[in-house]
Amino acid sequence: MLPPKKFNNKDIKFINERRFYLERFLKKLSQYDFILNSQEFTIFSRPSGDIIKMLDMVPKTSSGDIVEKYKDILGIQMHLYDPIARDKLDNQCKEFQHFAK
Repeated sequence: MLPPKKFNNKDIKFINERRFYLERFLKKLSQYDFILNSQEFTIFSRPSGDIIKMLDMVPKTSSGDIVEKYKDILGIQMHLYDPIARDKLDNQCKEFQHFAK
């Protein structure tokens, strides 16, 4: 097996590529008010100190609360889904809960 390729983070091409994709990612995030207004994003985008320490001070949200939050944000109304679609959505939510833990 080949050793992992080492990148020179000072390489201007690497930096420009990272900047391009970060800007692209942030533009896509900006479409969602719930992300822009989140405490975590505010800390990241407008730091006023050690970002890691500030993020560690943010209260942890349970995976169940996260799922409920996104159901509300996305307007998912469980009673409108047929049982098969509801089971599929429920499984996706459970997978997300498992991933979030």
